[in-house]
Amino acid sequence: MALRDEESIRRADSGVTLRDILSAFRLGHAGKRLADIAAAIVGLALFLPLLLIACFAIRLDSPGPVLVRTTRYGYKNRPIQVLKFRLEGACAESDRSRAPLTRVGRILSQTGIDELPCLVNVLGGEMSIFGQSPSAHPKASLSRTKPGMIRWPQIFATRE
Repeated sequence: MALRDEESIRRADSGVTLRDILSAFRLGHAGKRLADIAAAIVGLALFLPLLLIACFAIRLDSPGPVLVRTTRYGYKNRPIQVLKFRLEGACAESDRSRAPLTRVGRILSQTGIDELPCLVNVLGGEMSIFGQSPSAHPKASLSRTKPGMIRWPQIFATRE
């Protein structure tokens, strides 16, 4: 009851309630897309020096391309090409077996830096900042949302 009285007082004073302000931020899919684009641009700008250092380190550590594209399945099981830093040696691309991680690849994998090139996928609209991980199999991704770079368990999980 007291909440309604405070709300009516705020409405009488300013004409705008907290509920009105919160409902203004519900922009739906367009708002999420704009937030994804803004976060990707800011992320790329902030992490550009780190991305360049990682590129040089990968190039010096082993021969081969710096970035690799992996086919994953995203929104409505559409195939997407996810960009990542190469973590294995150059022979891993020709072999179907998983090659051991390079020294730089191990560091990039442990720190999560290998995921930063996915910001380009976010700018392209294939991925979102937050969401489920993209699936490696076409039938496994049955969600109606875009796959994301960051998953909720990554945010709330603690490393020990």
